[in-house]
Amino acid sequence: FQIIKCFGQTVHLLDATMLISLLQPAPETFELFDEIILLAEGEIVYQGPRELVLDFFEHMGFKCPERKGIADFLQEVTSKKDQEQ
Repeated sequence: FQIIKCFGQTVHLLDATMLISLLQPAPETFELFDEIILLAEGEIVYQGPRELVLDFFEHMGFKCPERKGIADFLQEVTSKKDQEQ
C-alpha cells in the first residue's frame, strides 16, 4: 500500500505516467489508482477510470456483490477458472 501511495504521489507531482501490474490488490491499494487496464486471456477487457469499472461491468451484465472487494470481483469476472466455479 505505502509503495503504491508513494508512486501515486510521484506521478502526480511529476505529471508522469506509470504502469504497474498487480494481481488482486487490497481494496485500499486499488482505490489509489486513477485509471486501470484490465486484461483477460491477453486481451484488454477494460481500460479507463477506476471509478467507472463497476458501471462498465454492470452494463455488460455483471454486478459486483455488496460484500465483495472490487479487485476480487474483477478477478472472478475475467477468469475462466473462476467463472466455472
